[in-house]
Amino acid sequence: MADPIKKGTRPDGSTYYWFRVSAGRDATGKRIQVYRSGDRLKDVKAEYGKVLNEVATQTFVAPSDITVSQFLDKWEPANARDLEGGSVVQVKHALAHVRARMGHRKMQDIDRWDVEELVSWMQTKGRKRGGKPGTPLGPRTIVLMLTHFGKACEDAVDDKVIGSNPCRRVKRPKQEKPEHDLWSDEETVRFEAEAAADRLSAVITLQCLGLRPEEVCGLRWRRDISVPKRTVRIKVVRTIVDGKVIEKPPKTDAGARTLPLDDPLAAALAAFHAVQAGEKLAAGEAYAAGDYVACDELGQPYDPARLRRVWYRVMRQADVRKIKPYTASRHAAGSYLGRMGVSPAIIAAWLGHTDPSFTMKTYVHARPEDLATARDALAARKISEG
Repeated sequence: MADPIKKGTRPDGSTYYWFRVSAGRDATGKRIQVYRSGDRLKDVKAEYGKVLNEVATQTFVAPSDITVSQFLDKWEPANARDLEGGSVVQVKHALAHVRARMGHRKMQDIDRWDVEELVSWMQTKGRKRGGKPGTPLGPRTIVLMLTHFGKACEDAVDDKVIGSNPCRRVKRPKQEKPEHDLWSDEETVRFEAEAAADRLSAVITLQCLGLRPEEVCGLRWRRDISVPKRTVRIKVVRTIVDGKVIEKPPKTDAGARTLPLDDPLAAALAAFHAVQAGEKLAAGEAYAAGDYVACDELGQPYDPARLRRVWYRVMRQADVRKIKPYTASRHAAGSYLGRMGVSPAIIAAWLGHTDPSFTMKTYVHARPEDLATARDALAARKISEG
């Protein structure tokens, strides 16, 4: 068998050693030929053994000029096939930082330290929108970048585009658990009193049941609200994806649910429907079609951003602390049900969750004044023991 290591002579008379081996075929079916050379026979033999081992174990990566942006241009559409619209947009925004800083570079040139440098840049001056440009980005944004770019790089390893994942050993910044500052009982009473005088009182009360804002915005009278049966059915959500309002089914089967209504809320919804009928009559042809529960005087439906502004307006009018409407409604509802001793399984089903443990960990919170219940229970125990 002929020696695979060849000896050659350069124009200047110096000696070198080289080999050429076949490493299979690339994704297009083209044969991959690997050529290596060096001044020392020992080094070239070692490289030859390394290449043969990589070919045999299917870990060989042929040289490629594909850039980060070129690979992501192919990867993102393929990855999006299993995602819904909001998740596709999240991936797009997360990878925008990668494209901006490393998009022009070859995939095979990116190493762990390049990714570490990107993380440092994002932690110090990576913000371009949603605040003052040039300021730090939050840990969640950085973790999302590392998660999605890491997944893309893992697929690149599987596709033999790169040899290893440069994100694998990059340390994720610590994410602090978000605080959900709930109102006191007194603040809740003030807000509810102010909301009761608002045109959208029934809509606000619906959201206070723990419905997501996109669920409230997607409700229609004839399809989803039954005053005689005292029920509200969540079947369609109306949300914003990449700046555009869309309607779609709930994300999970648990999100599609029918909830019972109490008599006062059912009466309030009936009264609001009558108000809308009068508005429609007064507006005539200017009134929009759609039959939405959450709509303005001309029948134009609300989206979550517009509904959020309603909440902040009522907060100002009620002179209560400004907290996130999602906290003031959905988290407050879960926490109240928890304080009332409702079982975790029922709370999860009411809020549209599959996992009760997730519901209790994420949506049920204790306020400082709630700790008095524990104090009194412990005090009663001491008295009875005494």
